[in-house]
Amino acid sequence: MPAISIDPSRCAGDGLCAMTCPQVIFRPPAAHAVPRLVRAEACVHCGHCVAVCPHGAISHPDYPEGTLTPVDRGRIPTYDGLMELLRSRRSRRAFFEERSVGTDLLGRVMEAARFAPSAHNEQSTEFIVVRRRATLDRIAKLTIAFLERTVRNLRHPVKRTMARLLVGREVATAAASLDEFEWIVSEWKRGRDVIFHGAPCALLFASDRAARFAAVNANLALQNAALAAETLGLGCFYTGYVTAACARDGRIARLLSLPGTHRIYGGLALGHPRVTFERWMERRPPRIIWR
Repeated sequence: MPAISIDPSRCAGDGLCAMTCPQVIFRPPAAHAVPRLVRAEACVHCGHCVAVCPHGAISHPDYPEGTLTPVDRGRIPTYDGLMELLRSRRSRRAFFEERSVGTDLLGRVMEAARFAPSAHNEQSTEFIVVRRRATLDRIAKLTIAFLERTVRNLRHPVKRTMARLLVGREVATAAASLDEFEWIVSEWKRGRDVIFHGAPCALLFASDRAARFAAVNANLALQNAALAAETLGLGCFYTGYVTAACARDGRIARLLSLPGTHRIYGGLALGHPRVTFERWMERRPPRIIWR
C-alpha cells in the first residue's frame, strides 16, 4: 500500500484529488477541509492526485518531488492541427527497403506509445522491435502457413462445423475472407511480400495475458505509435495478418522468445515511405445514436 499523505499546511481543501481519483481513495472534504484517505490500498499509481494539485500538498512515493514536469500548453496542438494529422495519416505499404529505421526514431515512437492510457494504469504493453530481415521473413512465412491452414480447415465441411461450435462467430468472419487468404498465399508463392511489403522493421505490441484488458492496452499504445511515426516522417501499417496468426498460433511468439504467459496483440510495419499522399478524402458520416 503506497504511503500517500496530504500536507494540511499546503492543502486548500478544494477537493481536486477526490474529484479526479479513478479509485475514489479520497473522501471529498467538507468546505475548506483536508480530504481523508479512505482506501489507499486501492491506489493504481496513476498520479492523478499529485498532478492535479496546484499546491503540492500530496506526497506519493511513486512521484517524489522533482519527478513531475509542468505541462507546456503552448506545445499542445490545436484541434485543427490534430485533425489535419488524423485526416492525412494513411497506411503506407511502399518503403525504401534499403533504409533502416534508426534506433533514435524507434525510441521516439515507443516513447509516444508508452504514454497511452491503460486499464487500471497497468502499463502492461511491451514492445518487440524486429529489424533482422531473416526474422521478418520467418514471421511472414509462419503467417502464410497459418493462412494456408485456415483455408484448408475451413474449406473442409466437418472441420468447419467443429470450428464453428468451438469459436462461433470468428469462423464466419474468417470464412468470409478465405478467397482473400488464398490470394495472399498465391502472391507469396510468386515471390511478392504481401505480409510486410518490404518494410525494414516491425514493432509488435505484446503483454502478459493476465493483464486486465491487455489487448485494449496494446492497441491504444499502437495508435499512439502510429501517429508518432507519421509526425517523424515514417510510414507504417497495421500488421493484421500477423496479429491474427499470433492469436491462433504460438509459433511467432516462440520465435521471438516471448514467455509462454505472453501474447502479441498488435503490430506495425515501419519504414521510410516511398510515396507521400498530398490529399485526404472524406469518410462516411459518423453513425450516431443520441439519447
